[in-house]
Amino acid sequence: MSVSDHVARLEGLPFKVSKAELLEFFADCEVAKGEDGIHLVLNHEGRASGLGFVEFASAAGLEEGLKLSNKNIASYGRYAKISECPTKELQWYLNRMEAGTESKKFRVRMRGLPYRVTEYDVAQWFAPEAACSDVEIHLNSDGRSSGIATAFFDSREEAENALKKHNADMNHRYIALSLESEDPMSRHGFFIRMGGIPFRASDEELKEFFLPAKCVSVRIIFNNEGRPSGNAIAEFESEADALQAMEKDRETLGKRFVILTRVDASGYNLNEDGGGDTNGERRGRSGGGTGGRGFDTDSEGRGGFSVRMSGLPFRVTVEEIKEWFSPEATCSHARLLLNRDGRPSGEAVAEFATQEEAEQALTKNRQNLGTRYVILKAQY
Repeated sequence: MSVSDHVARLEGLPFKVSKAELLEFFADCEVAKGEDGIHLVLNHEGRASGLGFVEFASAAGLEEGLKLSNKNIASYGRYAKISECPTKELQWYLNRMEAGTESKKFRVRMRGLPYRVTEYDVAQWFAPEAACSDVEIHLNSDGRSSGIATAFFDSREEAENALKKHNADMNHRYIALSLESEDPMSRHGFFIRMGGIPFRASDEELKEFFLPAKCVSVRIIFNNEGRPSGNAIAEFESEADALQAMEKDRETLGKRFVILTRVDASGYNLNEDGGGDTNGERRGRSGGGTGGRGFDTDSEGRGGFSVRMSGLPFRVTVEEIKEWFSPEATCSHARLLLNRDGRPSGEAVAEFATQEEAEQALTKNRQNLGTRYVILKAQY
C-alpha cells in the first residue's frame, strides 16, 4: 500500500472515535484518500490504542492539520497531540496490521526499555541487524510501560540476528535480550494468576507450591523497577491440574498467603465480564505490584496517565467512578483495588489518555462521591 509523503501522527485519541469523525475533524486539511487515508492503530488485544495516523494530499494540508493539535475532537471533549511523522513509521504499522499474527513465531524478550519508547522506536532500534516486524510493549498494573517488551521476527535467523543487540544502549538504557522461539504462555492454555507471593520466591518454589498439581511453567511479574511485584502467572498442562491447583487458594507460601485466580493466556480474569490484569506485566501496548490486590470489570482501552483514588465507597462501581470525573475529565479506564481478603479496599486507579485530562481530573480532589470525599494523587 502506497503512503502519502505528508503524514501526521495522532496520540491520545478518544478510544471510540471513528474514521468518519476524524475525516470531518480534518475537513479543511486535504486528507488524502478520504477515510482510507485515516489509520487507527489497535493494540494486541484488538482494542483501540489511542494512536492514529492521517495522510494528507499536500504539505499545505499537513500544515493545516498540525494546527489542530490539542483541539477538541467531535463531541468527545477530548483532544489529541498531532505531530508530523516520517512515512516509514506509518508504513511499518500498516505492514504490521496486514501481517496479522500468523507470522509471529519468532520472539525476542526485551527488558530495561525506556518507559516512553514506542513500538516503532523499538523496531528501528534493531535495524540494521534485524528486521523487526512487530513489537508488543507490556504494561504494568497502572497502564504504563513496564520496561518489558516482546519483539517479533519473521524468521529464526532474524531473531538470532536481533540478539546481537543484547546489552546495547537505547536512550541511555542497556537492553537485555533473550530468545523465545515460541510463546511460553500459549502452549497449553490453563493459567492461574498468583497474588501476594514472597518477593524472593523462585520459579521452582512456586511450582512446588501447587503440588500434587503439575505446574509446567511460572512467569514471575516484575514491577517498573525490575523487581518482583509479588505476582506471577502459572501454567498447567490440563484443566484437571488447574482445578486441583485452585484448591491452594489462600494457602501460605512462607509467611504469606497466596490469592489465586483463573485467567487466560493474557492474564485476564476468566470469571469476570471485562477481565482483570496481572498487577504487573500486562500484554497489549503492554509495575509495581499491589500484593494481591487489583481486579477490574472494564476492558476498554487503557490510557497512559493514572490517578490514584482513596476513600471510595466500598460499593462503588467502575461506571460510577467514570461518571464522577465527568464533565471535568474523561476517564478511559478504572480499576478497583481489593485487599488481601478479596474485598474492596476503598481504593482505585483511574486512567486518562492525556496528561491534560489527568490534571483536569485532579481538580476533583477531596470532592464527595456519595457520602465520602475522595483523595486523588497523580501517578505519572
